[in-house]
Amino acid sequence: MISRRTTRLLGEAYAVYFGNRDLRIGMLGPGYQNYGMYSHKLRKFLFEHNYPEWFSDELTGAHSTQDAENFIMQLHTGKSVTEPSNYYPVPDETLQRQGQEILLKLAQDLLKYWKEGLDGKGLMKVGPAVSALQSGLELDGYLFRNGQLLAPEEEVLDTEETAGVLEALYGSLGLEMGNIALNHLSMSEQHYQAGRWTDCITNSRNFLEAVLREVAAKHSKVVKNQPLSDDTYKRPVRVREYLRDEKLIDEDEMQALAKVYGLLSGKGSHPYMAENDQARLLRNLALLLSQFVMLRFDSLLNGRNHKNTGYRGAVNDTSN
Repeated sequence: MISRRTTRLLGEAYAVYFGNRDLRIGMLGPGYQNYGMYSHKLRKFLFEHNYPEWFSDELTGAHSTQDAENFIMQLHTGKSVTEPSNYYPVPDETLQRQGQEILLKLAQDLLKYWKEGLDGKGLMKVGPAVSALQSGLELDGYLFRNGQLLAPEEEVLDTEETAGVLEALYGSLGLEMGNIALNHLSMSEQHYQAGRWTDCITNSRNFLEAVLREVAAKHSKVVKNQPLSDDTYKRPVRVREYLRDEKLIDEDEMQALAKVYGLLSGKGSHPYMAENDQARLLRNLALLLSQFVMLRFDSLLNGRNHKNTGYRGAVNDTSN
């Protein structure tokens, strides 16, 4: 699924590609100009790439870059999908699915158009917007290869949704150091989009480490009624051993965490893998394992609360 973040980047890329900078409409905010659109050029592009007439009419009817961006962003919610239908009302899920199909095609066609340099537009002006779009797509699990957007991980991990789940889980479990941990999560995405692959991997590792450490600390406080020792808290290997000894994970899972932690801590890139692919995949592993451990802890607390009270209350209520 193309995320809201990437949908916004897609709208911005189309605005750069087909915006008419000779037709300045006004300011949208500090440093952001609103321009007109090259409607004829855009219509030709949409016609050559087999978009339906209703869609071409709607998008080329945008009077400004802001209107075009808004129309493309509303494809994510399905609001911009106005294809004639004999069945009304059309379910929201159907409109959103159709919007996703159009977003995927828009992204693929623009990337292919840019890679082939068909319109001769200056790469210095277009390049940053298209590069940001491609990074966003990669974070969503899409790879652009041979003119096609492939989604080998689409069913495995929706990174934007997963990040939201991780934030919610972290907060609901009442884990400490939330600002620091979630900052690592956010920075891992920002560094990826900026092409700082090593920093992306480092922040992904730091987030995983924070999750394991704070789950262990919370478990010791809630279940054992004592603080986690500093010697355990400050040493990742001790934290993993604690989680194993307390049956939050088993031996195989502890070994898997240790191996992935080692990969995340490794220096340099694999000689047979592109750095962006390595950063993306390692980040995904870190997020998946973080979610795995937090859900394990959540299940433990869930069962404990049901056993003790017959009701699952707030996590913090168990730390009396």
